[in-house]
Amino acid sequence: MPLTIFSEAFHVSKVHLNSLFREKGLPLHQIETIHITGSEVLDQLQIIYTCKPLGLDIVSPKVLKLVAQSIYKPLTELFKYITQKWSPF
Repeated sequence: MPLTIFSEAFHVSKVHLNSLFREKGLPLHQIETIHITGSEVLDQLQIIYTCKPLGLDIVSPKVLKLVAQSIYKPLTELFKYITQKWSPF
């Protein structure tokens, strides 16, 4: 399977994450305690600093801010799914 820019940038092994969490004194189950609401996602999208350059995803902060009302619900569901289902351990 070919790697994308995103997967190359965020590829981290489980062993590395385990050691990083232990080094920082963080519990390994910490991701399970994250709760995200739609209003939080919308708030963050609306206060994006639009003068920043493009990120690794090649999406302009100006575009994110302009379409915030349209994308905050799907983004919220994506973030919830990631924090509830995905575990690096």
